[in-house]
Amino acid sequence: MKRLFYRYFSHLRFKHKLFLSYLTVILIPVSVLGAYAFNQSRAMLELQALQGIEKNVNTISESIGSAVGRYSHAVRSIVYNKIFQKIVSNDYIDLVNLSRDLKEYLTPYFIMMTNLDKDIEKVTFYTHRYVPEYGDSVLSASRVEREYWYADAIGGAGNQTHWFYDEGLFVTGTFPDLSAERKDIVYMRINETSFFKNVAELAQEYGVVIADSREQVIYSNLGAANIAALDVDNMSGLNEGMISAGETELFLVKTMGPRPIGRSTALCRRHKCRRTPDPS
Repeated sequence: MKRLFYRYFSHLRFKHKLFLSYLTVILIPVSVLGAYAFNQSRAMLELQALQGIEKNVNTISESIGSAVGRYSHAVRSIVYNKIFQKIVSNDYIDLVNLSRDLKEYLTPYFIMMTNLDKDIEKVTFYTHRYVPEYGDSVLSASRVEREYWYADAIGGAGNQTHWFYDEGLFVTGTFPDLSAERKDIVYMRINETSFFKNVAELAQEYGVVIADSREQVIYSNLGAANIAALDVDNMSGLNEGMISAGETELFLVKTMGPRPIGRSTALCRRHKCRRTPDPS
């Protein structure tokens, strides 16, 4: 092959030889520079995309943190309310006075809360004391003692709230009573659709998956659902950067969300490129 090339090249006129020499000298450096520039530009675009996604993830995390803080404050305002503490501890000389506080204070207060914030679906006191059950507002703690979240709900400091997801989103807090062997709690259920409304609005062009501390997916938007080959239940095991879901390439960014909820927040964005099919 080399002999044929040399024979062919030796029979060329001088100007043709000169043209081929210049062409070779020009094409090789230009090709190398072109490939280098292409790879650099691609890396820069990927970096800019990841930075843009990360910024949106942080905005989403801050939005969730704001909502978490609002409802945690609402729970704390209940557990430190003196009349509510009196109700769950049954600090009454007779049931007549207890009934009066239930009807004239607790019921109007709960109605006010749910009317001012439509996202609050339910508020319930779970008590270990001998307190007559009152609708869904005051119930015996024995009803929930075997729930997976109960042990965590009564643990921690008195002013600490705990968030859980069990076919719905809810937050709990404990009433401060150092003399009690077992703690009484307040349970507040939140409408998860409304809770994550800002996430849906902020991430219309992205796929968002939010998981709790147990790696259980508590929210995923339409953007994630529309990626057919994306397994949202196993997002926590993926590394950040470029990932593949079927034939679609995606950018993946993770961040730690507010500690009580959404311990990991994953955000994916569709990449316009498609993977080249394997020649084999």
